[in-house]
Amino acid sequence: MNILLVQPPCYVGDPLSLYLNDYASRVPQLGLLYLASSVAGDHDVRLLDLNLEQTELQTIPRMIDRVCRAAGSWPADLVGFGTMANVYPLVLHMAAAIKETVPSTPIVLGGHQATFTAAETLRRYPQIDYVVLGEGERTFPRLVAALESDQPLGGIPGVACRDGAAVHVPDLPALHPHLDELGPPAYHLAPALDRYQPHSLVRRANIMTSRGCPFGCTFCSVSRFWQRRARYRDSRLVVDELAMLQGDLGAGYIEFNDDTFTVNRKYLQSICHGIIDRGLELEWLCRARANSLDEETVAVMRRAGCTHVFIGAESGSSRILRSIEKKIEPEDVSRSVRLLSDRGIESIVSFIYGFPEETPEDIALTAKLALECRRLGARWIGLQRLTALPGTPMAGAITDEFNLSGTYLSGTPITSDRGFTEEVRRMVADAPSVFPMYFRVNCRHFRTEDALQQTVNRAFAPLGRDMGMEL
Repeated sequence: MNILLVQPPCYVGDPLSLYLNDYASRVPQLGLLYLASSVAGDHDVRLLDLNLEQTELQTIPRMIDRVCRAAGSWPADLVGFGTMANVYPLVLHMAAAIKETVPSTPIVLGGHQATFTAAETLRRYPQIDYVVLGEGERTFPRLVAALESDQPLGGIPGVACRDGAAVHVPDLPALHPHLDELGPPAYHLAPALDRYQPHSLVRRANIMTSRGCPFGCTFCSVSRFWQRRARYRDSRLVVDELAMLQGDLGAGYIEFNDDTFTVNRKYLQSICHGIIDRGLELEWLCRARANSLDEETVAVMRRAGCTHVFIGAESGSSRILRSIEKKIEPEDVSRSVRLLSDRGIESIVSFIYGFPEETPEDIALTAKLALECRRLGARWIGLQRLTALPGTPMAGAITDEFNLSGTYLSGTPITSDRGFTEEVRRMVADAPSVFPMYFRVNCRHFRTEDALQQTVNRAFAPLGRDMGMEL
């Protein structure tokens, strides 16, 4: 089969992404590369990464036309989209346009957004034929094989589909027991790194060493998607892949994509020692839980090339941290920032406001912690309004107030096209459960959204002046 896999243009042009040189999205995306690897041995697979092409294409109509031409001129026997919440309406419009161009081409969706809205997506949007639920590297090849041989699909674990007028959505499939058996990522199908970062002196790439998160933060869909488990690759294979990224692809800066990279300290240190022993000249960024760092771990991270660590602090209020089941304390955050600063590692600390139970006092505590982190050496402080992601308890707390102003949505192609934004408004108003991220979460201790924003602006004004930015 001819299989076209499409990466939607999920780039978010917020200040943090600019600080990281557009790094978050301007690299080949691992999800698509692993999925391509799972079928490339038996099928002709092509990748279309709209993160790479959106600067040239610029407008929504041109992006839609680009996808249709890629699917129709080849022609593709199947088109698959990775899905993220912030551009889901655009994916659905692209799928509808493909169906108008080549009606017989099956459209398959995967990823967090499609997984947690599969039933209503299939009921409402006839242009979508199948949804691969959860981890896709075993499910997707089975779906492709069944379509190729015209076999029934109802018995394939992890495939949501229509059964006549009904919609069949099974449970999430079992996770792959051995991550080392996946891949390797199909970099040979992706454009070269210098196309993603033409103006950067250092080529950047991503790597995955583990999947899953054992924690259950109520605003995050990760733990549910990965069934609240963390699985790890062999650290030696990880170091081999790092050597390949440096030697074969010319990468000099790596982001470890793992949600729990620092939780297993022994595993983390084995990777760091492998980097050091192999003499790899890499700099890298990772995410860390605030209560998972100690002096020994931070020291070996720095020796192995770590330059940036992202910490999801979320709140400076112990009460709020308990309510969202974060399982850290504010002092864990400040202690980690100090440890990193002492070793010359820049910390990026992220905070969220607008939780349902949040009060003005809680916001003041968050601002106090943010300022303390800055004083202790944090390089960047991020602040964003709470977003209700599908599959999370927060999705049940949305209001009917449409919102495109948050960091999570601003800067995407959707917000740059006023005409399309109006289409999105109409689309999501009809299906809030599919698009909860486009609505504000109710913050019950504030009478209006303006009152909440004014409280946040007053509390964080000193931080804004310190960082030379407006809040």
